[in-house]
Amino acid sequence: MRERDGLNLSTATERSSSNIVRLINVLFGHDFFDSLIKLNDIKTRTDHETGGLPSHFWNDVADALNVSEDDDDDNCATIIVISPEDAHYEELMDLDLDDYDATTGAAARKKFNLLMKVLKVMKRNMTISGEHDNDPYNFVDVAMKKVGGSATAGLTTIGCYYFYKRCASKEHEGLNDAFVNTMDEALMGNTNSPLVDYSGNSPESGVKEEGTSSKKRAYAAIVDMSNVVTAISNEMKKATLVMEKICENDKEKNKLDKCGHIIQLAKHLGEDDMLRTLLADLASGRS
Repeated sequence: MRERDGLNLSTATERSSSNIVRLINVLFGHDFFDSLIKLNDIKTRTDHETGGLPSHFWNDVADALNVSEDDDDDNCATIIVISPEDAHYEELMDLDLDDYDATTGAAARKKFNLLMKVLKVMKRNMTISGEHDNDPYNFVDVAMKKVGGSATAGLTTIGCYYFYKRCASKEHEGLNDAFVNTMDEALMGNTNSPLVDYSGNSPESGVKEEGTSSKKRAYAAIVDMSNVVTAISNEMKKATLVMEKICENDKEKNKLDKCGHIIQLAKHLGEDDMLRTLLADLASGRS
């Protein structure tokens, strides 16, 4: 249809970039952003009772992406929000945001999660000692490779860069705070995968599987923690035994002191029979 109307067709990479930019524009628009930053919140009973759970959020996002929006809307999918002075402004403006692929809620959610992972790696790499490049664009490709080549197949360098710039803006900086508390991937499990012990051996197949160094480090840290807890427990048991022994000795000492006082009293009163009885009890070990 576009070819018939005399419009240039986008390449596969350009269309992928358009898909990402459109998704970012919709998510950061006034219709969705407030709900987006609440997705990672802990849900309370009130949220359930008042319908505060955005169960249809991603389907609504997909619906917004799959239809044409009014050009007068400042937050529509086709409006690129970036400074003309940006070094990559022209590359973004060259994209035809009307040439895009239809999507689904699940696909939109997956793409957003990938963008967040790439953003996290970019920010970490940009703070490493020795890195003095002020252009975030130059950190995108390395971050995409770190997240995973096949997993980021639908992402592009300019698309991830645009996401970084939108997240860095003051009106959208809350997104980083809302999604900052996530579990380290090295500690995450996968219930869909066969059981694998920490040495990397599958108990079912007996085949040694490749493990990442991060997972090994995570397990080593857990083992160290377990050893420390065990050592503390053993020391506590020893301390308890020592205290019990001290208490037992104190009891014996108190018994002897008491007998001594009674003997002195018996001697003072001249009670020979009482003295004989006390001496007999001490000789036999009775208290």
